[in-house]
Amino acid sequence: ERPCPHCGQETNLVHQYHRQLKQHRTLWGQPVFLEMRRRRFRCRACGRVFMEPDEVCGPRRRSTQAFRTELAQGCLTETVKAVARRAEVSEGTVRRAFHEWAATKLGPLEATPKILALDELWLGPRQGYLTALYAPQEKQIVQLHVGRGQASAEKLLDQLGTGEEDVEAVVMDMSEPYRQAVRQCCPHALIVVDKFHVLAHVLRALQHVWAQILADAESADVRLLRRRSLFTANTASLSAAQRQQREELLAKYPLLAAGWKLVQDFRHFYEAQDRDQAVARLDQWWQDVCQHGPQPFTRLRHMLTCWREEILNYFVCPITNGFAEGKNNRIKVILRSGYGYRNIDNLTQHILMSTGTELAA
Repeated sequence: ERPCPHCGQETNLVHQYHRQLKQHRTLWGQPVFLEMRRRRFRCRACGRVFMEPDEVCGPRRRSTQAFRTELAQGCLTETVKAVARRAEVSEGTVRRAFHEWAATKLGPLEATPKILALDELWLGPRQGYLTALYAPQEKQIVQLHVGRGQASAEKLLDQLGTGEEDVEAVVMDMSEPYRQAVRQCCPHALIVVDKFHVLAHVLRALQHVWAQILADAESADVRLLRRRSLFTANTASLSAAQRQQREELLAKYPLLAAGWKLVQDFRHFYEAQDRDQAVARLDQWWQDVCQHGPQPFTRLRHMLTCWREEILNYFVCPITNGFAEGKNNRIKVILRSGYGYRNIDNLTQHILMSTGTELAA
């Protein structure tokens, strides 16, 4: 029996059987169709005819849920056009299947992550920048937002709702808009500057010294000096011959040797056991820079002054932005494989699903 949608009375008077074919997922590479016999009822009370609802595939669906899930999962590794051609359906069907499947997987967070990471990446001249909020410990992308700056970061953090108070630390690059957004939305959270971002600034100062030396170096040394990895890489990663070449160049060019020593001392700063020891090492390092130079390292004054507390917070919460940077590289692969995206919502869902983020699970 079925209730009449017009008067609400139950009826079992079958007026007609209607045959429908529903496309199902492939079996051994062959297309499969399921035949469904739907009934049309005539209401005994009001006399009107109505079709029973499709409780298996859904209203106005010509395929099963399993088939649409197969289409959606194919979009993670292929373009929509390729999936549509292989399944011999329209591209609109594939897009609707992907949105339907993504809606079941992506949902609100069950618990607010204690550690968050903020980062941005360039999508291209059409979309501009994309701001991403990550949960490094949970290995998840929390959410994405088009744009950059304080407004975009605040919109991402506001989605945490009342869970903002549960955030213990936020790791980021040295971005003043992001710092202001975290102070506004998560005032109790500890702001931690990414260690590798700080080291990149120190290495950039060494590269300025290296460029000065290279401009005045002897022609016989230019070939070796151009191998910047001799001076920027860790000593353990170099062979004995490479270490010997580096020692000879450092002995010949004292200015380069001074810059290289400052880089090694700054790396030693991050090996401190606690925050107090890190403070002492950082103060001693900056004192050496002011007394002995080289001059490009003195340009780090702004970083060590304005971001001093955030840099030292690493020794309270030792976490980096490595997970975020890795996800950024994967997002760039998605952009290249899709030859760009016109619809930012499709891009966002594709990123969230393809990176293993199933927030509702």
